[in-house]
Formats: sequence, C-alpha cells, structure tokens
Amino acid sequence: MRLFKFEWRTQWKSLLIWNISVVGFLALAMSMFPSFAEMGADLDVMMDGFPPEMRKALGFYMIDFGDPIQYLSYMFQYVLVALAAYAVLLGGSSVSKEESEHTIDFLYGRPVTRLYIYSSKIAHSVISVIITSVAFFVGCLGVLMAVSEASPVKEMIILSVGLLLFMLFFFAVGVVLGHFVIKPARRLPIGLGIVFVLFFTAILSNINDKMDALKYITPYRWFEAMHLVRNGISGWALIATLAVIVIGLAGAGKLYLRKDFT
Repeated sequence: MRLFKFEWRTQWKSLLIWNISVVGFLALAMSMFPSFAEMGADLDVMMDGFPPEMRKALGFYMIDFGDPIQYLSYMFQYVLVALAAYAVLLGGSSVSKEESEHTIDFLYGRPVTRLYIYSSKIAHSVISVIITSVAFFVGCLGVLMAVSEASPVKEMIILSVGLLLFMLFFFAVGVVLGHFVIKPARRLPIGLGIVFVLFFTAILSNINDKMDALKYITPYRWFEAMHLVRNGISGWALIATLAVIVIGLAGAGKLYLRKDFT
C-alpha cells in the first residue's frame, strides 16, 4: 500500500496534465461545432469535392458534421491517438522506472516481494487509465451540453468504455515493451512507433478494400466512434482486447518475477 501511495504522490501531476489536455482539446474542438452545423449543405458540398480516398482516410465519408454526436465521433479518433501514446508510455515506465534510474536496489532493500512491487505499480497505472476514461466521459458530456441541446449519456458511456479498453490494450503493450527496453530514450520512439503504425494501418484498411482485413489487427478500427455509438463494442474487439491485456500483463508479470536486476 505504501508503494501504491508513493506512485500517486510522484505521478499525479502527469495524470492531471494529460487529462486537462484531452478535455481542453475536446472543448476547443467542440467550440467550433456551431459553425460547422450552420454551414449545413454547403459543408457537404465542400466535402464531396475531396477524392473518395481522402474522405475515407480522414473519416469524412460517414460523418454528418451537423450532428453533435457524429462531430464528436470524428474528433474521437485524434483523442485515441493521444491517449494511446499516453497509455503505452505509462505502461513502459511503470515497470522500468526504477531500473532505468538505478534505484531498484533501494526498492528491493525494503521488506517487500517482487509480486507486491509489480501489482502495486500495475494497480496504480490501471486506476490512472480509469480516471482518464471518467474524465473523458464527464468532459465530453459537459461540452456537448454546452454547445448543443444534446445530452447523450448512453452514447458517452459506450465511448468511454471503449476508450478504457483501448487504453488498457496499449498499456499492456507498453508494460511488455518496458520489460525489454529499459531506457526511456529508446522506449519512446518504439512506443510511439507502435501507436502510429497501428493508426496508419487503420487508415489503409479504410481507403483500400483489398486491405480491409487489416482492420482485424488494429484497435483503432475495433473502437471507431461511429461503430461504437451505432452498434456497441463488437464481440471480436472485446475478446481480442481482453486477450492482449490479460496475456500481456500476466506474461510481463511472470518475466518481472524472474528477471535478473543485477
């Protein structure tokens, strides 16, 4: 419990900054919604001027910018990119911080087990991810109510749960990455590379029908906002995400318990 509290004391500022940044982005983006809604048919005509491939790549092909939920759904993809980066970096640092800063000997000098250390760090990080999802829900609902007459509680709950699973997917990837790549300077480009490669994989699967099968390997497609709002979380997305989370965290934990830190 002491280690859990220590993690909170040292990392609450980072969590606060990420949450304020995400909610701030959403508030700024949604503040432009009334202008888009007023453009109406003129905006549709302008969008039709883009090549079909570009509309698919940018997500224009299935969005009505005059609808507050659909407008938010379009912005949701950029929130996913930002929070995927946060989650993968959080996962990586949660299991490698002491080793990279050469303070691991001090930690092991305390009367605690490796299992306690690993579980405390994972618990702290998972709660941080949950807090971020709740902040997203509250921020989105508040902004939507401020710029429109909509109060889509059900849709926001679905998006927030989807965001939670999406972040836990990348968190698990980050934990595994942190076990093998200790130094932050090396881990950062690899982690962000994973985030953006999967993002561009989702774009490719959208614009090219021959690459549609790629949607099964990128969580950006599993948690597309419009799909979540209309159909909920698919069984495939739920099973695949939970599999990565459980296998990733359990596997990294087993490696952590056996790792030679000398």
